[in-house]
Amino acid sequence: LGCPMVVGRQRVLAGQHLLAAHPDVDVIISDDGLQHYALARDVEIILFDQRGVGNGCLFPAGPLRESARRRRDFTILNAPGDVHPRGIGEPVVRMQLRTEGVVSLAQPERKLKFSDLQGKRILAAAGIGNPARFFDLLSRHGVQFERLPLPDHFAFQADFFAQKDAEIILITEKDAVKCRQLAGLREDQRIWVVPVSAHFDTRNKLGAKAEGSASFEAELLAMIAEKKNGCKAA
Repeated sequence: LGCPMVVGRQRVLAGQHLLAAHPDVDVIISDDGLQHYALARDVEIILFDQRGVGNGCLFPAGPLRESARRRRDFTILNAPGDVHPRGIGEPVVRMQLRTEGVVSLAQPERKLKFSDLQGKRILAAAGIGNPARFFDLLSRHGVQFERLPLPDHFAFQADFFAQKDAEIILITEKDAVKCRQLAGLREDQRIWVVPVSAHFDTRNKLGAKAEGSASFEAELLAMIAEKKNGCKAA
């Protein structure tokens, strides 16, 4: 999107730094911001995948950082259309990640279609919260590969893939950010990134109030505009 970004554990300080450096910014999106109670917020969005709430318990007994019953403005489900986990609440906006091919880490101008990967020895590595989702995405495109699930936020080393016997190594966009910082990986011609884009099902309306009217994007933009106008009026 070409927007400024700040990384920091202290969300409030990160937001203040962002605004100081870019005073023209009027919308801030905070990843994993729900549990940072000191952080003011106007809109709360909870995103689930096909695992839903798991056993419904909070850390360390379960997977949740917050109660599944906490308030939110939108609930988004990133899962196939026939999947609807229990306990995530209603109404739900469905989202799916889509991809059209792969991009070279060393030379971003180089792109390949998934059909170009046929017959290659492929290793797919993913250091994200749910590596299976990345692998399933590749499988849906007919890619045959060896799976290498890694811990979330995995700390890559420059020689991590050096001994891997693969002609093509596929990684997520999230992992690509870290790999680009290491010369040993950044220059490895075997590594290809799988870019994805989010697509929302326009048939899913946001409850009875929105039925027959706006899509998720329109509702969200309208809510942001209302908050901004309210701040100006105050």
